[in-house]
Amino acid sequence: MALTSAERSKRFHKRHPEAARIRAWHRRMDAIVYLGGICKDCGYKDNLDALEFDHVRPKLYRAVGQLSGASWGTYKAELDRCELVCANCHAIRTAQRRRENRKHD
Repeated sequence: MALTSAERSKRFHKRHPEAARIRAWHRRMDAIVYLGGICKDCGYKDNLDALEFDHVRPKLYRAVGQLSGASWGTYKAELDRCELVCANCHAIRTAQRRRENRKHD
């Protein structure tokens, strides 16, 4: 019985945790470059670890960080629903969305 892509990825992560961590880091860097490498709101770019993926349209699959074993096409489809923002701008956006949602309730 053939393993699914998700099962293969899970097995790889379990057997090779360091290689899996490195692969996930490279995938994240590729995603950051794909989305422009700077915060869309304020232009921050000094520390790539401070950049986050903000879903501005509903998720197709899962959070971007959970797709490290997915194909680039799947990953890219999810990234196309995101904007790259720094952690500070992401927190501000999230707070604004929560306030707006409370107004509509």
